[in-house]
Amino acid sequence: MKNHKETICLFLALLCVWCPLSMAAWDKDKPSSSTSLRASNPEILANWSALETSFGAFHEYSTGGSNTGENLSIKFNAPISTPTNAANKLWIYSKDVNSVVEAHILDESGNELQITSGGDLFSSAGLTITGASTFNGSITLGAGDDLIGSSTSDITFNTNKFTVAGAISGLLAGHLSDRIGYKPIFFATYSLSTPSLYLLIFLPGNWVYFSAFLTGFFILATLPLGVAMAQELAPRGKSMVSSLMMGLAFGTGGMMTPLTGKLADIFSIRSVLAFLAIIPLLTTGLIALLPEKKIKYGFKKS
Repeated sequence: MKNHKETICLFLALLCVWCPLSMAAWDKDKPSSSTSLRASNPEILANWSALETSFGAFHEYSTGGSNTGENLSIKFNAPISTPTNAANKLWIYSKDVNSVVEAHILDESGNELQITSGGDLFSSAGLTITGASTFNGSITLGAGDDLIGSSTSDITFNTNKFTVAGAISGLLAGHLSDRIGYKPIFFATYSLSTPSLYLLIFLPGNWVYFSAFLTGFFILATLPLGVAMAQELAPRGKSMVSSLMMGLAFGTGGMMTPLTGKLADIFSIRSVLAFLAIIPLLTTGLIALLPEKKIKYGFKKS
């Protein structure tokens, strides 16, 4: 009977020690100054356990662990109002937006940026992306906007300038080829196409308008001249060679579009365009193989 009493007493003692730990809650007022050293031990252990539980919820911090203190996750408390900015400080916090808690960032200059909205990533001040980026899923654009930061009207304007420049250069190239032959025109336009393409790819800001016109001027200058040249070289098959110069050439370029797009996804659009821009310059050597023959037109006298 005595042994049973000792066992029960031991069990009750352990229960008194560990129960506070199982219901651990941090209490800075425990142990109090009036608590004896013997009675303080369970309260100290309970506070330690509460601290480990609190830290371990969002950090790598546990008994027997590496205790690096690294964040496992970040949980914000109740939303706050915009804090006061200060030099060399950055704030990340939650804030109420139309009765929904959203994440915000505040920099040292006082610029506040909302970064979530309705469960999606969001930027209340626009989004700037530098370098190669991959997007999976759908992208919703604002009215009149595009992925490169220009309005639809800007793109249309540049496309029209490119085409108009080609129409002007085609007339000029045809006129000059009647007097000096088509080979010098091909050499000049193909040699200058590559520099103009590089200007279009790398010049910033409003320079795109000038470079788009310049690129269209040189790229499209030999298009009608090439058809006329082919008809001169094959007078018995003018329809066939015209189809080859226009239909087959453009069709081949169209078939290469998926490959070009895939390479752009891998290496970035600018890198791929910069590589393709050198092709006109590389083909100038082939122009030397064309026969020396001038294209001259006149009217038969009656």
